[in-house]
Amino acid sequence: MYKKIAFVVAVGSVVFFLFHPYRHAKYYSYLNARYIYDELVQYLNKNESEKFVCKDNFYKELINNNQQYNVEYILNNVTLQPILPGGEYIPLDCKARFKSAIIVPYRNRDEHLKIFLKYISRYMQLQKIHYRVFVIEQMDTGPFNRGKLLNIGAQEALKNNFSCFFLHDVDLLPLNSGHLYACSNFPRHLASGMDTLRYHLPYLGFTGGVFSITAEQYLRINGMSNRFIGWGGEDDDLYVFRSAFYEKFHPC
Repeated sequence: MYKKIAFVVAVGSVVFFLFHPYRHAKYYSYLNARYIYDELVQYLNKNESEKFVCKDNFYKELINNNQQYNVEYILNNVTLQPILPGGEYIPLDCKARFKSAIIVPYRNRDEHLKIFLKYISRYMQLQKIHYRVFVIEQMDTGPFNRGKLLNIGAQEALKNNFSCFFLHDVDLLPLNSGHLYACSNFPRHLASGMDTLRYHLPYLGFTGGVFSITAEQYLRINGMSNRFIGWGGEDDDLYVFRSAFYEKFHPC
């Protein structure tokens, strides 16, 4: 009798785990593609002449004509334009409407970093975005502190007049052409579909991988926690603090 009860409970638990609607967060709020461009924060002077600014339609077409890139094709066929010392790129043919700092916490991932830098530079240049990559390396052999590295990167980005931050893992590459690397009016999670997670969020509060946030928003929540060792806890902490300050939140 007890064996049968235990068996039923075990089977029921497995079924509940496999089919629970929140197991992989298949359903979550998101920003409709029709409204993405209007939500983006542009970094232009009030007196900026539209004559020299990159056309609105260029960015809108990127979003509307979204297609998936092939990593090998981008690496081997897209010409890399000259990058300034320090990893900064400024489009030459027009004034970029968007300016983003890519902040990458890093340690002992040489192969990932080489591929990431080659790919993300070409990807950003195709989007005509003024950007700079900040690779923040932890030199010691102690426990990895991702949150602290991101805070250091944010400080460096602020010193260099960047007010849009992308908190970016080194082993993730954006594949969609319409995935515009520009900040929006509210914090945005850009890694809601990863191949290693079967293109589902593991849980509703997941904000790891790639996360965009303006400098003002980052300072308002007092940045990342420095207390979490290893990977994962700092992202959940960010979700809690972000939710406390911002009712809206857009996975993408």
